[in-house]
Amino acid sequence: MLLTWGATLVSPRPTEDFTGALEAIESERCNFALLFPQLLSQAVNQQNIKSFDVSSLQRCWCTGNVFPQGTVLNAVKLLCSNAVVLYGIRETLYIGIGDVSDALEDKIRGKTRIVGHCEVKITETAHSIIPVNTMGDVWVRGPNIFLCYYGDKERTKKVKHSDGWYYTGDLGQMDEDGR
Repeated sequence: MLLTWGATLVSPRPTEDFTGALEAIESERCNFALLFPQLLSQAVNQQNIKSFDVSSLQRCWCTGNVFPQGTVLNAVKLLCSNAVVLYGIRETLYIGIGDVSDALEDKIRGKTRIVGHCEVKITETAHSIIPVNTMGDVWVRGPNIFLCYYGDKERTKKVKHSDGWYYTGDLGQMDEDGR
């Protein structure tokens, strides 16, 4: 997607820590970084991070698994004030995306807006929809949902219903604004 916007993809040299990425950001003047939990944790725990010039970063997308509470906050402070949290998994791509104008507390808590053409519902164990601001199982449906696990109909049946709803396996809640 980024390449369609005229971006240049920089693949940093592999390192045990985040040094390779910091070197690439500094030398190539990268303006965007896609950070998965492991990379984000490495970045905020990097002892020498302040010795690198990362001022070119205009946006960071934090995506993947659940982030520890302070990790996104530290990323915002250390790397990029315009960090955005995305929610999604391999089977769905992105389900929700934050905005650079979101309050810091919303970024830290991972509150996102549902992407277009995607439906999300929060249910209890019996699959009935529960009230807003109540923790429950996250289900999604839309054109961005995978068709099936290749060669594994049984596994697909366990997580995807015939009406298209996919069980993410995640716990979540939805607020009054649909976030």
